[in-house]
Amino acid sequence: MAIVTKTLEANPARMKESSEIKDEEIDFSDIPKLTENDFKAATPVQEFLTARKTKDESAIVNQFNHWFDTQDKSTQKTVKNILLNIMKLNTH
Repeated sequence: MAIVTKTLEANPARMKESSEIKDEEIDFSDIPKLTENDFKAATPVQEFLTARKTKDESAIVNQFNHWFDTQDKSTQKTVKNILLNIMKLNTH
């Protein structure tokens, strides 16, 4: 799950260039359609912003658990393997 927090305001030239693009000139054909599972896995914006602002670890864990539970078995297995490898590399 990727979350982009950058804004175009950091680059005025790019912001101006982007604002001049007409909607009909934007090619969305390579963006997959959202599915019912995508909506089930989504975190409500207000919940996400609150957790990010407060750095509430329990809210972040809840977000992860919700996302994880909505993934298919293959993704769950991949995530478990990644986490286990990280744990093995970071033993103290």
